[in-house]
Amino acid sequence: MKRLDLLLDRAIDVLPAHLRDRVVAFGSTPMVLAGLKPDVGDLDLFASETTFEELVAGGCRADENKLGYLHIVLANDVEVFKTWPAVSFHEAYAEAAPVEGSEWQAGPNGG
Repeated sequence: MKRLDLLLDRAIDVLPAHLRDRVVAFGSTPMVLAGLKPDVGDLDLFASETTFEELVAGGCRADENKLGYLHIVLANDVEVFKTWPAVSFHEAYAEAAPVEGSEWQAGPNGG
């Protein structure tokens, strides 16, 4: 099993079901899914400010990562961000696409 599969399963286990359609995978995950990279080191998820705050209200702890971006460590090697340079969550979400066999709920373009 690829590390990405393990990390996606880990994220699904801890991310509340009603929030799964409100996050997108970014970072190196799309490169792995496109066959451009063999695997990931970690799983980066992007959430809207509202979803991020809902996770915090549900007991997740937010702090700055080593680059100074606010994030939540959702599980070992699974992080959720609410901001990232040069792209907004809404831009990333609008371009999200489903991945065949994905367990994630469908977003605006299916995933």
